[in-house]
Amino acid sequence: MKSTRNAEWALLFAVLLDMIGFTMLIPDIQLRAEQMLGTFPYKGPVIGILLQSTFLVQLLVSPKWGKWADSTGRKRVFLFCQFLSAVAMLLYGLSTAVLLLFASRIVAGFGAANVSTAQAIASSLGDEKYRTKALGRISAALSAGMIVGPAVGGFAAHAGDSALVGFVGAGISAFGGLVVWMFVPGDQQDLAAQKDASAPTKKKWLDFSLFVKHPEVKPFFWITAAGSFALGTLEGTFGRLIKAMLGFDAKQFGIIFSYEAVLGVLMGGLLLGWISKRLCETTLLRWGYVLQGVGLGLNPLAGWLSSFAPGLFWLFVASTFYGIGAGAIGPTLASLSSSAVAEDVRGEMFGMLQSARTAGFLMGPLIGGLMFDFWHPLPYLFAMLVCFSVALFLPVICKCHPIKSLSL
Repeated sequence: MKSTRNAEWALLFAVLLDMIGFTMLIPDIQLRAEQMLGTFPYKGPVIGILLQSTFLVQLLVSPKWGKWADSTGRKRVFLFCQFLSAVAMLLYGLSTAVLLLFASRIVAGFGAANVSTAQAIASSLGDEKYRTKALGRISAALSAGMIVGPAVGGFAAHAGDSALVGFVGAGISAFGGLVVWMFVPGDQQDLAAQKDASAPTKKKWLDFSLFVKHPEVKPFFWITAAGSFALGTLEGTFGRLIKAMLGFDAKQFGIIFSYEAVLGVLMGGLLLGWISKRLCETTLLRWGYVLQGVGLGLNPLAGWLSSFAPGLFWLFVASTFYGIGAGAIGPTLASLSSSAVAEDVRGEMFGMLQSARTAGFLMGPLIGGLMFDFWHPLPYLFAMLVCFSVALFLPVICKCHPIKSLSL
């Protein structure tokens, strides 16, 4: 048990470092790209495509990484993804033109399966009871990285320049890989890989055969995509919303973003274990989407309610609902989905969920932006409706209920 605990802590530390490195770019990349584009008249669309390029690549390769992780060893795939993350940040540090920034983000997309691979590793470290707690701590590590990363990136850019952001991020990613290499043992999939390495396989980049073999996975895919869509709608328009309503800028955006991440840490790392003993996982997931929807719907009310209390107060109220809901959804959904399939395909399953998450995030900012131009509150009301619909039509997908309810 001690070795399991040590392996988990090493994995958590590596995930934390990876998320710090990934989010370091948030305060810098848009300004850097804008400066590089100079007098180019269409800066906005180019910067938008630059920011989405990582997720587009991730959408295509995450399921394939999951399959390779199941067949060649999850630790090996995680280490290779960490290497790619370090190379991506190094390229960012060396970039002197926008094309190099694109190369950096594309490489980062190829290496973005390390989180889903880490979830698959964590799901194999103990029994079902331990798995839920371990996945909750993974979620907390991700949230903590989202708190620290932008601050570290902003400090690095202020202390040096944009190149320093890339070099520091590369070092952080490389160190995370070193920790996993030294302290996380090779999983049982390594033995299966040696046995089945010679078996021919038909390769397809978009392979949905997992849905055919394991139809019980389908609900998790659509549930994950819906939650990611709601998050993408928020992140894609929130800065414009608070500026239009209250005259706020990136400073207030960063404060609220960090506050939601702190709630995710508290929920995933401390409260979820206690709550999960009192609610079945399906009920917990349902309430998570209700709270997330309430938080989204409250955001556009902050301007109208500012005559009763400061607008920032109402935004914090909305963020409290949203952050608690999101903190419950992530690890609960990961635990439910990992228990729905056999051990030997969990890496592929987590890869499919990563693709669903990416698909939702790609659609959220696009649809949300179009709705925002029509009427500012519309994307938030629509995302709230999506969350409520998921909660209402969510099938019972935990072991407290009959297996026949798994279909969607």
